[in-house]
Amino acid sequence: GATAVARNHAIIDRPLVVELVRDTASADSFALGDALAGGNPTQLLQIFHTLIRLGESPQLLLALVASTLRTLALVRDAIDHSQTDQGAIASATGLKPFVVSKHRAAAERLSFSQIVDLTTQLATLDLDSKCGKIGAELGLELFLLKAITPAT
Repeated sequence: GATAVARNHAIIDRPLVVELVRDTASADSFALGDALAGGNPTQLLQIFHTLIRLGESPQLLLALVASTLRTLALVRDAIDHSQTDQGAIASATGLKPFVVSKHRAAAERLSFSQIVDLTTQLATLDLDSKCGKIGAELGLELFLLKAITPAT
């Protein structure tokens, strides 16, 4: 395989690169959005804690949650505009049919305004974490708990 030599004469080879460089947005990361859409609090928190323990960036996870909320908003909007068939929703939103099928139940559980409220809360968390008002990891965990726990 290909190798290189660093300035300090250390050999840089494929095994070293694989060890030191993480794949960004691993497939496991996307499981967080799926768990959020699935509505299972236990599974959601297990996946979140596993990803954090594996060294996934809380900011990346926040972005993936934002993407999930965007998808939920698109699907909910299509439903609110009388799109009932999965294919029609996919066509109206530009989403792949399997993405619609994974997010449809969650989109039906939430109103469009609830999704907008969650998105606003997540944007505020993003800003607050970047301004040092709250740690991204703690803030995202609290957000996930609040987002998935039914209001009483």
